[in-house]
Amino acid sequence: FVGPAVLSLARRQPGGAGIFASLRLSGHVWRGISWGLAGGAVYVLFGLVRAALHGLPIHAASVPPERWFTGFLLVPLVEEIAFRGFVLERLRRAGRFWTANGATALLFVAVHFPGWLLVEHARLAGKVPLMVAIFLLGLFCGYVVEKSGSLGSSVLLHGINNLVSLLLPP
Repeated sequence: FVGPAVLSLARRQPGGAGIFASLRLSGHVWRGISWGLAGGAVYVLFGLVRAALHGLPIHAASVPPERWFTGFLLVPLVEEIAFRGFVLERLRRAGRFWTANGATALLFVAVHFPGWLLVEHARLAGKVPLMVAIFLLGLFCGYVVEKSGSLGSSVLLHGINNLVSLLLPP
């Protein structure tokens, strides 16, 4: 789903020169890294507190190497380009930031929902806390992009969130 977004941007930009700027992938690199790390620290702290309170094990050794790559880099990059780089940016131009951010976060949850039902054969009631968590992650990712001016911040934050999810059981 990133392909159509990039093609749409390329079609609107002469020679495709402004695609990276339009997706907020250029500029504000250090500010983006700072916001992404700060936001990621919140997720790490929350995960560690949750693990301590519930006696959850941290199982880094059982995570296959390809899950580290896809969970930390590939999936966050693709999803953040699509949601915060394309959808949020377009909705933000049409209205207020928080309205656009909320709509983007809802769409982010909606895109994850079919996978939960098909792959995990889950019941809806059992996934409500996860849906809320994904919605909040979507809001937080949009917020750090807005504050930092860099999509890299949400890619980093999303990646750290995914690593915490890999290390701790749901």
